[in-house]
Amino acid sequence: MEFPMIFGLWSVWTPYRLLQLGPILLGFAVRCMAAGPCTSYTTIDEPKRSTNYPLSPGETELCDSDLRSGWYRFNSLAGGQMPTSCVPRYSCGTPGPVWMFGTHPEEQGLTADATACAHVGRNCCQFPGRIRVKNCGDYFVYYLNRTRGCGMAYCAGTEVQCPPDHWSPTGFTPDCQRTSEEGQDTQTTYATAKESTVPFTTVVVAAGLSSGFLVSLVVFIVAAVVYKQRGDMIYGHEPSRGGEEARRVEIDRHRSRDRVQFPHLQQNRLSAASNDYVYT
Repeated sequence: MEFPMIFGLWSVWTPYRLLQLGPILLGFAVRCMAAGPCTSYTTIDEPKRSTNYPLSPGETELCDSDLRSGWYRFNSLAGGQMPTSCVPRYSCGTPGPVWMFGTHPEEQGLTADATACAHVGRNCCQFPGRIRVKNCGDYFVYYLNRTRGCGMAYCAGTEVQCPPDHWSPTGFTPDCQRTSEEGQDTQTTYATAKESTVPFTTVVVAAGLSSGFLVSLVVFIVAAVVYKQRGDMIYGHEPSRGGEEARRVEIDRHRSRDRVQFPHLQQNRLSAASNDYVYT
């Protein structure tokens, strides 16, 4: 007796619930459809994946044997595109570099199929596997699978870090330039000195005017000259004169001194040429 009632309630409740959940399910479906590979991917930022990065002896190698299948974007300063030609062994930071046999789609939004090849041994396309690549406008995304074993990794980009004695705005090629600490210091010092060089006279005049040093110096020199002249006049030292006038002044001075100190002596003759006195 109760089964028909339960069935009737279920038949009424189900459409009502579906009407309520409809917008939610529809929005979720739209978001899932809109979230394509260009907006839903995993980023790989490893500059060692560059085709020009050699694996050094004893260095830890890159390995993609644990890579989960999915869409990936290579986003490092080394570059973001997989190489489309065979890569030498021990490149990309791994003994067996993996490259893409195929082409990148030129139009935005297009997806293309390609083949992943590992350069192992003498075979440049060992362990081929199916991958996909999509053009997202400014970058590409790749649908990748894990490699057959360790010692193999996907390559991406061509740039490498600048050598120790080089620099660039990004620290990577291709704009690396040789640097020299001494040269940079010399150029910097020269440029600074050139910009800050001011004529010496300008500096002295400016300092003098600002501090009153020149004014004080001029006043001191004038005072010294005046004091010297007044001292000569007070202590009987007249300014030196040249020629015959000086000689006459000197003769008169000697005569006056002799009259005071030696009144009993009579001056007989004075030689103006030699300034010698003869007494009798």
